Amino acid sequence: MERKQKAASKTRPRSTFRSVPPKSSPHQPAKTIEPLFTEAERESLVSKNDYTELDYLVASRIRERPSPTTQQRERLRDHDQEEARVQSDPESVLREAHTALDHGTSLLLKLIRSQMLRGQCATFAWDNAFDCLTSRISFLNQQLVRLAECRTPNACSSLWAEAEALAAAFVRLAARFPEEFRPSAETALMMPALIGPVPEGKASKALAQAIGLAAKHPAAAVRARQPLGTLCHHLVARIVEDILYARSQKDHMERTAWYTGAKQAIPEYYRPEARRYLKECWALPDLQQGADKWWPGKVKPMVHAEFERIRKNPARNHALWRELERATDLGSDADKRAALDKYCRNKLLQIANALPAKDR
Repeated sequence: MERKQKAASKTRPRSTFRSVPPKSSPHQPAKTIEPLFTEAERESLVSKNDYTELDYLVASRIRERPSPTTQQRERLRDHDQEEARVQSDPESVLREAHTALDHGTSLLLKLIRSQMLRGQCATFAWDNAFDCLTSRISFLNQQLVRLAECRTPNACSSLWAEAEALAAAFVRLAARFPEEFRPSAETALMMPALIGPVPEGKASKALAQAIGLAAKHPAAAVRARQPLGTLCHHLVARIVEDILYARSQKDHMERTAWYTGAKQAIPEYYRPEARRYLKECWALPDLQQGADKWWPGKVKPMVHAEFERIRKNPARNHALWRELERATDLGSDADKRAALDKYCRNKLLQIANALPAKDR
């Protein structure tokens, strides 16, 4: 028996296959996959909602890799197959896209009609099918705006028609069901409106009052006398609103983590920049007592990020860019940024002083 075992040990190849993988040395870090694009490249495209160009960028970077991963090879293969069809038979691709959009929309509307995905808890109600439909509508609206900025044929006229139809529907329904719009209007600084050659100021004011427009907005009590001040007011108000909303999520996320037994309050599926944004917002003091820390800690970097987006794409906020040019006599970008900083910092201080104590 011992002779057979010794003979077998001589003929058996040495550990060609192992049932248990060898332990890696703690001094050898796990191999990391180099990202396909920088955060700046991603931001430049995502800020314009140009996810299509981002897809082409990813494909080109994968093609440059000497040893792409299996997942990257599959993604490149799918991209190339779609691109080949777009180039060889665009009419067929158009028919397929048309059919897919119609079919998907029809399915969602049937799900909404069935109320099978509708739920309610106390006074809070939801419908998952409707939420899916509105998420797709929002995405398509973003693409309509992007294509209008690129002056795609018929995009601007389509944007006009859709905006007019939606504004008319809002005016009609808000007058009929003001209580349905009040939760959204109370924390908003502006509302959709129809403006004609003859201004209907009284009608608009009455509608704004009926739905409680800006009743709970942090910047509602702040006024501006100059066009640049008004535009900076809206920019800072939106930033403050976003930060206050992020701060309001802290208690909810911490309670959810406690109930689910999660190790950290912010879910793991959040992108690193989103996690960093939440943590920075949570670390800020109350606005009224700490406006001097809000400006350098969060508001100023967000103002500068928006300035860079507008600088690269003035159509993003043409009115603000035009007023910055006037304020600086067509000065350099540094001059425009300095003027924007001055106005926005003053607006932040005004908002902090006007903010109700319960919302700080």
